[in-house]
Amino acid sequence: MLHAQQKSQVILELAVRNHPGVMSHVCGLFARRAFNVEGILCMPLKDGKQSRIWLLGGR
Repeated sequence: MLHAQQKSQVILELAVRNHPGVMSHVCGLFARRAFNVEGILCMPLKDGKQSRIWLLGGR
């Protein structure tokens, strides 16, 4: 008999400084902690120096 595992999901909202490689740094941070990133939305803020990132993830 197969048992379905419940998957816990969470949405995180981050404010980051824009620079080359910032998305790689963010995803690497979560990957090192065995946190699976399932979806990403990123939008620049008004000044263009910062962005808001929303991550959908789970373990």
